[in-house]
Amino acid sequence: MKSFIVDIQVGKAGLTQGLLDSITQALKTRRIVKLKILKSSEFHNRETIKQLAEKIEKQLPEVRISKIIGFTITLKKAYSLSKSKK
Repeated sequence: MKSFIVDIQVGKAGLTQGLLDSITQALKTRRIVKLKILKSSEFHNRETIKQLAEKIEKQLPEVRISKIIGFTITLKKAYSLSKSKK
C-alpha cells in the first residue's frame, strides 16, 4: 500500500526553487508533505519556521499549511472547488 505522506528535509539552503519543485512533485502523488527542518538551517525558532511556511504557501497556491509542530511543517493539497465531480 502506498503511503500518503512524504518527508522532505529543509537544510542550510532554506527555501530554494528545488525545494518548491520537490513539494509540488510530491503533492502530485501524495496527500501530505512533511517538511523536516534540520537544526543546521537558518530556521531555528518558531517565528522563522512560521515565516518559512507562509512563504511556501504564498509561492505555491496549491499548498495549505496543515500544522506546525516543533521543527516539522505539515503541508497538504488545497481543496479546489473546480475539481468537483459532474
